[in-house]
Amino acid sequence: KFVADAPNPVSLKQITSKDYDVKMVAEVISEYINIWYEKLQSGHFNEIDSAYFNHLFRANEWALFSKQGEIFEAKIIGIGEFGQLILEDKNGTISKNMFKEVEFVI
Repeated sequence: KFVADAPNPVSLKQITSKDYDVKMVAEVISEYINIWYEKLQSGHFNEIDSAYFNHLFRANEWALFSKQGEIFEAKIIGIGEFGQLILEDKNGTISKNMFKEVEFVI
């Protein structure tokens, strides 16, 4: 049961139908956060960027997007220095899009 006003809350139990030890899950997540934080402190920016991009939904795949009510086909080719989603459309035009400027069309 969720008490917050989150729009679409979900739990590991709902996804996997398994019970989890909350303390153990928190410890594992904490370990991973520390590992990636150490990489950040050590200046391993390319490794962080690469791992992030490799886990992006539909990275390097043609998909439909919407921007200001206009639908177009493009693929995610990168992430900008300030978190912009870098898209390349079918004409080869590259655009950098800030958070919520574009969205997937399902």
